[in-house]
Amino acid sequence: MEPIAVATTTDEIHPDQVMSHQPGSSPGAEQARLYASLAVLLDYPHGDLNSSLATCRALAATMAPEASDDLGTFDAFVRASTSGQLEEAYTAFFDLNPVCSPYVGHLLFGESYKRSAFLVELNEHYRSHRFEIDGAEIADRLSVMLAFMAACDDDEERRSMTVEAVLPALDRLTGVVDDRVGPPSGEDTSPQLEGHSEGEVLAPGFLLGLTEGPGASDPDEHPYRRLLRGSRLLLEAAWPRGDDHVQSEGAPR
Repeated sequence: MEPIAVATTTDEIHPDQVMSHQPGSSPGAEQARLYASLAVLLDYPHGDLNSSLATCRALAATMAPEASDDLGTFDAFVRASTSGQLEEAYTAFFDLNPVCSPYVGHLLFGESYKRSAFLVELNEHYRSHRFEIDGAEIADRLSVMLAFMAACDDDEERRSMTVEAVLPALDRLTGVVDDRVGPPSGEDTSPQLEGHSEGEVLAPGFLLGLTEGPGASDPDEHPYRRLLRGSRLLLEAAWPRGDDHVQSEGAPR
């Protein structure tokens, strides 16, 4: 069996290199293109995002029309923003916002031994599939997991990782809470201001961006929140969850 393609950063994964869209292409190939595109869009912004956005919007048109509006909103934001504005929006939303951590294990388990075990298991999966990541990166970063699933040709691996880890994390990031589970272990559920962590002093510029930037008046309308929601809808269409999956709308915990 040929080894899986190795990608150390998501800019090495181009959706069209995974599989060019052709009528009648296999479901696995379509999923690979979807994962590759989402990995690029949900990573720290660098390079051209337009190709990945075009891929996701084309797939949404057939797989999940309900995701089209969210993806269109993010597309318009990308086209209207400079690279510096995109980088600042990403950093403010994910890296300076404690309720929008881009780390799947943290979203599911908090900072507990369960997250540590999850990271060990992820790294074992990556090694077994000869998938390498940058040494400075953490295995449960959402964009890294998506990049792995773009490169992995094991449908069951994709399904279990998506349904059991990525989709529950996206539920939390988009305010869709599974009624059967509580907050991650050890997580403080007291309310926090959007974009602020307790005791943190933000750098000049970021505070202004968080209070007056995109989505400041309504966090659910932040372009990256819309991208996350569109991503969740696309992945739910690719791997439908069972009828026993009970959800309710609410703020991310």
